[in-house]
Amino acid sequence: MAGSIIIAQNVILGFNTVAFHYIVEKIRSHFDENRKFVMERIYEPLDEGGMTFIDISVASTDEFREFCGATARCRSECNANPTAYDVWWDRLWEMLSEDSRFYA
Repeated sequence: MAGSIIIAQNVILGFNTVAFHYIVEKIRSHFDENRKFVMERIYEPLDEGGMTFIDISVASTDEFREFCGATARCRSECNANPTAYDVWWDRLWEMLSEDSRFYA
């Protein structure tokens, strides 16, 4: 079984199962506590539906940027302690930065 981050319609980053859970749980831990509702909306398919994906395509521009902020904080922390998952951080960041909401 594998997992995915749905960034936009037809823009999906697929992971192996271990990498998926590592990445999404690391990002989850970097959401601002005051904006937890954004994380809950994006993580709903995983947390409430038992699916192996999270869905950023449903996020507004502000929510998307909140996800990007959590990802940036997590990526920065993880880059300070390199792991086998670094290639996933780079690919995720590249795909996020290609979305029009990234610069809005």
